[in-house]
Amino acid sequence: MGASDATKFTAAVEEMTKRAKELGPSPLRKREPGQKEAVA
Repeated sequence: MGASDATKFTAAVEEMTKRAKELGPSPLRKREPGQKEAVA
């Protein structure tokens, strides 16, 4: 993407963020006892 593709970049970032939120927390990451859940 070039410098003139700011709109395209913004759309791509928003789509990736949406997908990540839909997937939820990583099943591979285990919380330590007493560790609070991350809030996004």
